[in-house]
Amino acid sequence: MQSRNCCACVALCLASAVAAAATPSFYSVELRSLAGSTGNVTAAGVNRYGDVVGTSGGLPFVYHYRTGSVMELGGLTPSLSVAGINDYGQMVGEQINASGINGVEWTASGGALVLPLGDLGYAAAIGNNGDIAGNAASPHLNNIAIKWVGPTHQVQGIGVLWEYPFPPGYGSSTANAINNFGHVTGVSDAGEGTDPDTAQSFGVHAFLYKGPGKMADLGALAHTTNGSDYSEGSAVNDLDEVVGISNTAVPARNSANQACSTCGVAAHAFWWRAGKMRDLGNLANIPGWDSEARDINNVDQIVGWSDSIVNGQSTHRAFLYANGQMLNLQFYIYGRDPNVRLTEAVGITCAGWIVANGFNVNSPNVSRAYLLIPRGPTNYTGCVTP
Repeated sequence: MQSRNCCACVALCLASAVAAAATPSFYSVELRSLAGSTGNVTAAGVNRYGDVVGTSGGLPFVYHYRTGSVMELGGLTPSLSVAGINDYGQMVGEQINASGINGVEWTASGGALVLPLGDLGYAAAIGNNGDIAGNAASPHLNNIAIKWVGPTHQVQGIGVLWEYPFPPGYGSSTANAINNFGHVTGVSDAGEGTDPDTAQSFGVHAFLYKGPGKMADLGALAHTTNGSDYSEGSAVNDLDEVVGISNTAVPARNSANQACSTCGVAAHAFWWRAGKMRDLGNLANIPGWDSEARDINNVDQIVGWSDSIVNGQSTHRAFLYANGQMLNLQFYIYGRDPNVRLTEAVGITCAGWIVANGFNVNSPNVSRAYLLIPRGPTNYTGCVTP
């Protein structure tokens, strides 16, 4: 009898230890602004080494975790922004000048080059294989998703899921993210039919593109009959799982959680895997409020933003979704500053490092960015480098 009780105690202790180990906990590093303490910082992406890119004091920057340095990205003029970084330190973004927009790539050493397409394209993300997801203007000035492939940056059109049959060539698509195998997600016009009299527009849907002729429609959380479907892919991992945002069939509620006849429907974060789109809900557990997934790693950790209840009102908060739970990230910061509010998480690495944007209540009009580093040994199980 005593032995059985001891075994039960051991089992309970082991279960408690596993539960404790599963509870996330992060150190937080605030990224300083190039413009000093009053300068805004907004992060856009992070790589496996904790290097972060974004906008600092109105300028594109890269933060190197291993040295703690913040460097302005230059090499081109006049107006620049950076959108993504891979594990080799290559970064991409855009240059805006008098004649249009150019896609830009920065090397790890700081060199910069304009990507092919002249004044018609911009870059959104770069994978570890060097492929770049981006967008270009079609002859009808619609946006079309593209890839720049390999070291020569050969332009590859991604196309559209569907376009209304007449007039032709007016369909649009947008690439938002790329994985380490060159697979792309984003959003595209969607519908069915080739006869102008019977063709039906669905609206816009998230897509997954694996190569020429392999552009898949991921659908939406709710399908309408009036062509107003909406879903958009924000990120794709190396398992070809996609996360993003989609309209639901749930009537939206206003910020005070009241019924709203003019608010349309709620939009929720989704997770698409194995052909099915899953609704992740929101932190408030109020179906009529919103959320959006912004990134996913290879061990199915998802980050983004969600409406949360603060003083009876909806307020954006950064979330981590893991093991079937959506967690308010700011409550999992070790020794956290009670004045810091994390409003959106925009990137998560293969090892679970997160970059998030937010503010300090002592200077709420100054945007700040934070690198969240898991406490304990770094686990690289989910890291893949082709």
